Amino acid sequence: MNYLKFPDQETALSVLQASNLTYTNPETEEIKVITATHTHAVDVIGDIYTSGVYDIDSEGTPITVEEPIKLDGYHINIIGELSEELEVHRIEPPQTPYRIFSGHQ
Repeated sequence: MNYLKFPDQETALSVLQASNLTYTNPETEEIKVITATHTHAVDVIGDIYTSGVYDIDSEGTPITVEEPIKLDGYHINIIGELSEELEVHRIEPPQTPYRIFSGHQ
């Protein structure tokens, strides 16, 4: 399994497009990620945030004690061989991955 980190969504889509892992919706012209092929499985995680801290006040209303914090990068996991363009964005497997494919680490 390959863990990829991009500076932002636009860069991620551009690199996936250069690697032939996208298609254009003919009705909306929106670029979409191909999430499964015979050779790849792609899991677009996107932005990752830390957990916020929440509580309930004396009236039973939820309150935010500490806002979630956005971590650096735009994240995608891929099973399959990486193109040169994708390989540039590969990172070491995290100690505690945000999400994994079943049966992989």
